[in-house]
Amino acid sequence: MAAIITAAAVMLLAAGLLLHVRRTRRMELRLVQLEAEREALQARLDTLAGTLEQSSLDAAALRISTLGLGSQLERLERAQNLLEAHLGHLERGAAQESNYAQAIRQAARGHLGVEELVQDFGLPRGEAELLLRMHRHETEEDALAQRLRGGR
Repeated sequence: MAAIITAAAVMLLAAGLLLHVRRTRRMELRLVQLEAEREALQARLDTLAGTLEQSSLDAAALRISTLGLGSQLERLERAQNLLEAHLGHLERGAAQESNYAQAIRQAARGHLGVEELVQDFGLPRGEAELLLRMHRHETEEDALAQRLRGGR
């Protein structure tokens, strides 16, 4: 009877581990997707920076060379402002995404506690606690899986 209970417990642990491994893989895939999106945003940001610079040069040339095209100049200035706003939004998003990925890596390594995540990465306390629970739990399950494999 004890052997059956032990076998059932081992099967439940293995099933739980399998579910966690699948969830971890999905999270890793999502992290890869987010990294690809961040790289695409960075490329877009570089393009927009070049466009913004060109718009600034165009605006300066128009101010100097034309006196009667005030409405055209106003349109260019509005476009420049929109590009600057969009550029600022992209920069903040890329920095925040990179910051969050870095916090995940540090939490998974077990290098930081809740306070460090809150202070160093600006995460809300609840989010820092959740991040630690998720990623430290993965490390513990990886160690358990390693022990189970080694025990065979």
